[in-house]
Amino acid sequence: MFELALARDNFTFAAAHFLVGVKDGRERIHGHNYVPSIRISADEVGANGVLVDFGDLKAVIREETSALNHRLLLPARNPDLQVVRGRQSISFRFADEAFLLPLRDVVLIDAGNMSCELLASFLCKRLARRISQELRVRGRLTVELAESVGQSASYSVSLDYPLARQSSGDLDEPRRLAGSSSVATDDSRHLITALHLAQESSKEGGSPFGAVIVRSGEVVARGRNSVRGGLLTDHAEIVAIRAMGRPLSDQVGESTLYSSCEPCMMCLFSVYYAGIRRIVYGSPIETAIAYGSGDPQIECATISGAFGLSIEVVGPLHADQAEEVFAVHKKANSRL
Repeated sequence: MFELALARDNFTFAAAHFLVGVKDGRERIHGHNYVPSIRISADEVGANGVLVDFGDLKAVIREETSALNHRLLLPARNPDLQVVRGRQSISFRFADEAFLLPLRDVVLIDAGNMSCELLASFLCKRLARRISQELRVRGRLTVELAESVGQSASYSVSLDYPLARQSSGDLDEPRRLAGSSSVATDDSRHLITALHLAQESSKEGGSPFGAVIVRSGEVVARGRNSVRGGLLTDHAEIVAIRAMGRPLSDQVGESTLYSSCEPCMMCLFSVYYAGIRRIVYGSPIETAIAYGSGDPQIECATISGAFGLSIEVVGPLHADQAEEVFAVHKKANSRL
């Protein structure tokens, strides 16, 4: 049996984490300088007498550990964490605590918790896939991960091509309050109605935003942005909510709001207090900002997750058509 061992200073990565399910519910967020080392064992070496090229192997390890460096490592499959990944940010909740971070500062790990043992397993599976498929090595890989001097965990997996593909350690999509990416025909139809309202508003000198509220498949309220001729709070969503009136108690949560653009924070909380628990939108908020909107660039799904609103957010849908509404408006108007 041949065995190869590799440990280098430039494999070290600094990352933050916390454990869930311990005394007081969770640990405080804290960090470690993780030091990985690997061993590969095999019955045979190649025709050139080499098990694997050290240079190629080191490059793979550095790429994988660099992706974890200076990040918060967050378990994607912990039932006590509510995780919502937006386009540029990520929010998560634990009990009554809410967190909001830039997406680039977080790595979602396919694990139920963020222990040293499970992180060693995650890294080992990631490396096993690449070593077996890219470097064509068969045998067994062991990754030992030290989080402090004299304190480490290890995981071992076969460098077998089929097994490596099944156990790749790829990041799972986190559990989402934001809903699925599948789009129903009804969603498409009702959103187009909201886009038509946005077009009408623009043609009549208003801002290009429209919204409809649907309950049991029927449109129960419509709204167009009325800020220029009314109150500063007269966004299309709020106008539609006002037109809807107060729903019966057994209808709360059964309505969906369709908006030509991703709602701002004011509209999102208005949706929540109106008892609506589903939103479908056309343009993402960053598109509106690109065309001159002054709204903060914070996504609905992120806000919903951070504040525990439990609103399902679907979108962007028909984003090209929705952006065209802005583009046509912009040609004839200096501002939204």
